[in-house]
Amino acid sequence: PSLVAFFRHGSYFCAGSLSSPRHILSAAHCFSNFNQPGDVVAHLSLSDPANRTHPSVGKYSVLWISLHPEYGVSPTKTSAYKQDLAIITLRDAVEFSSDRQPLCLQDSDKAD
Repeated sequence: PSLVAFFRHGSYFCAGSLSSPRHILSAAHCFSNFNQPGDVVAHLSLSDPANRTHPSVGKYSVLWISLHPEYGVSPTKTSAYKQDLAIITLRDAVEFSSDRQPLCLQDSDKAD
């Protein structure tokens, strides 16, 4: 229920997870070449986020794309990324329901 599919000019290019009503956690390498966040649309659905015709799909415009400040290619591995994280901010908030919930993260105080 937290899955998000990202589309640009009608084509799917990446996925992410809803982390708050206006934020999505994704991979920085998906967004490193984007200059216009307005070109990106986030699609949320119940089961298959890439299925744009599903009746439950919610479409949300992207306001801001923030890459981790230390994102980059690992100096020891040419194909590995370090700090490959992006936070995508939506223009409008997602309304949570029993079918649409944010990603559940471990509480750091309880991690062992």
